[in-house]
Amino acid sequence: MRSAGGDAEASATREDAHVVVDVGPELSAATAADLRAAVADGMRQGRTIHLQLGSVVSYDAAGLGLLVGLRRRIEGAGGRLICVNPSAAVYAGIRKLGFHRVLDIRLDLPEQPSDAPVTAPTDG
Repeated sequence: MRSAGGDAEASATREDAHVVVDVGPELSAATAADLRAAVADGMRQGRTIHLQLGSVVSYDAAGLGLLVGLRRRIEGAGGRLICVNPSAAVYAGIRKLGFHRVLDIRLDLPEQPSDAPVTAPTDG
């Protein structure tokens, strides 16, 4: 999802027992605040966060490191983070940095929940 200014922003939708957070096309230091806000919103709606990484085409090491930080924060609050269907580029980056050892990565979950309301963070 894009904000009016053209910046990437993450969005959260709820489906039954989990919340889907779609990262959007960019996972980087520049989009970290939007992603943190969407995950925080998601945590208010449910305890399991499905972080949808399939549409990510651009990322940096800070963005990948953020995934580990989000996992720690979510699990510290009693929740669970699942990284869903990462793009080939993101998956290669996760593996290169060794983050696949600490992240729960699922390659076979549906990308989009059916009939779920959408919540988008405000530009930060």
